[in-house]
Amino acid sequence: MGLYLAWGVIGFIATFTVLYGFTPAGPVIVLLVWLAYRNLPTISGSRRPEAFGTLAGFGAFWLFVATTVDGDPAPFALVGAVALGVSMLSYLMGGRDRCVNDLSTG
Repeated sequence: MGLYLAWGVIGFIATFTVLYGFTPAGPVIVLLVWLAYRNLPTISGSRRPEAFGTLAGFGAFWLFVATTVDGDPAPFALVGAVALGVSMLSYLMGGRDRCVNDLSTG
């Protein structure tokens, strides 16, 4: 679960490149995400299902945007809620034991 949350933080930060990609902070954000990707541990040679946390980070970012927007927050909240739901469902359905079994048989 800890790696899933770490991937979530990476997804949240990576989504900031949507807003800051063409500013001086953009390359720094991309570098931080790349370094995190390279240095987060793998379990049995696989990053899944924990890597689904990046989608949770994406969803959390858009839920954050929905709380700060002055107009209609519904589209942002919908995107965020769907991304979080899909991420959590994917993580639960693709559980660690199942992934390890897939790797050992494949």
